[in-house]
Amino acid sequence: MGNRILFAALACAATTALATNTVNPTFLWDGSADTTGRVITGSPEATSGYWFSYNDANDHGTSRFQFPPEFDMDTYDGFSFGLMAESFGGIKATVVLDEGAEKPHVGFGFNIWNEDQKGVDITAWGGICLEYSSGVDFKIVIGVENENTVTAHEDFSKTVGKADSLKVVDYEWKDFYKSMGSDNALSTAAVVKLQFEGAAGSTGDFFLKKIGSHGQCSGSTDAIKPAANPQVNVSLSGRMVNFEGVAPSAKASVVNLWGQVVKSATASGAMDLSALPAGIYMLRVQGQSANYIQRIILK
Repeated sequence: MGNRILFAALACAATTALATNTVNPTFLWDGSADTTGRVITGSPEATSGYWFSYNDANDHGTSRFQFPPEFDMDTYDGFSFGLMAESFGGIKATVVLDEGAEKPHVGFGFNIWNEDQKGVDITAWGGICLEYSSGVDFKIVIGVENENTVTAHEDFSKTVGKADSLKVVDYEWKDFYKSMGSDNALSTAAVVKLQFEGAAGSTGDFFLKKIGSHGQCSGSTDAIKPAANPQVNVSLSGRMVNFEGVAPSAKASVVNLWGQVVKSATASGAMDLSALPAGIYMLRVQGQSANYIQRIILK
């Protein structure tokens, strides 16, 4: 009897823990309405949803994105997808697949739950839609939790064709390729990636205006944005951030352009950012009745 009670208690606790990691049933990122470079997935984590780019350098490759020259990497201490969205209404780059790696590749992605790539269930999304143009084919890839331990043959992806002008595509999960071993991809999804791969020497321009769950990219559906909190007042004076109207238990996090938390503290009074390099960051305040995000520039 005692063992059965203990098992039931553990099962209940596990169910409760899983229930807390729940994303929104739908999502839509619209580059024309974004200033933070972030997809709002419904995760409460400060590091969720930020766009990042990756390449094949770890495989000795030299593939890369060529971003618009207006964005000086040194000035911004890294690349800001938020600034790009403000300027171009989306993500804009030239894909260059080059020598070195056995399988040249580059890609964009966003973490669904947090930067540790915690897996969550995204079945309710129903699929993925895009509004894009591209001079090269690419794949929508659903990466799973602990992806580094997954073999290359475990794949949950959908190939997307070239498009000379803006095009909307809308794929259901049943349209995705599922290799052996990928049956749990939707229940342990950690990252959504747009991956470009092919022969060295392949190149083409790419533009992403929208990405969302199935059925969200067409029409006038509003992009999901962080909730506004008019009672929260945050100001930056030099390298000091001052908080007003925030509960003492609220947590403040500073996130760099790669989605990494570089400073965190209780949002009480002030936060000293003097130890951080100059650059652009996102400041997130989270707590009871508070869900606030703001871009800050440290000089």
